[in-house]
Amino acid sequence: MDTIVFDKDAMGARLRTERERLCLTQQQLCEAGGVSVISQRHYEAGRRVPDSEYLFRVAALGVDIVFVLRGTRSVGQRLEADEAELLHLWRAAPPALREAAMRVLGAPAGAAVPSAQISGGEQGQVVVGAQTITAPVHIAVGAKKGRRT
Repeated sequence: MDTIVFDKDAMGARLRTERERLCLTQQQLCEAGGVSVISQRHYEAGRRVPDSEYLFRVAALGVDIVFVLRGTRSVGQRLEADEAELLHLWRAAPPALREAAMRVLGAPAGAAVPSAQISGGEQGQVVVGAQTITAPVHIAVGAKKGRRT
């Protein structure tokens, strides 16, 4: 039987590699893991070893725990660069944008579609959500607020 050597430094480096692969900050990972930023820094520097509760929590974000502990990738844990970027954007998106993205990517037929939301401000009118236009529509582009063109 092979002897396994536990290396805190290598484990910390792999934890950092996973965090970077998932496009997460130390703050985001420590919050998900239920620890302080200082603890996260100690883990990544190899000065401390995370406990099983931390590892369980960060696994929910997609951290490959087998890779962190042993240095070998689990099946299905490899993300391409574009997949990692998509995951990063997804996590940063507000719920309405996530819902819209799901619709674009093929949410199940018959799923509820969000109603249109129209808001205004200094930027003008902003429309979010699915809309059906059944009448002629006039759209003025470039006019200053309060002026008709």
